[in-house]
Amino acid sequence: MSGNFPPLPRSKVLVENIVNQFCQGLQPKEFEEAGCKICGQLSLKSSLLSTYGIRNNL
Repeated sequence: MSGNFPPLPRSKVLVENIVNQFCQGLQPKEFEEAGCKICGQLSLKSSLLSTYGIRNNL
């Protein structure tokens, strides 16, 4: 095994990058769920398609 112990501290830029990505992952749009209007199955809101403007063709 090679390398220095203890490892060198992480750079400020790397720490900021990690914290920013973590905070982005906590945004509600990343984990909120809603039911499908057809079958009711829960899915991530970010993966659902809007039905606004779709006409009833049944």
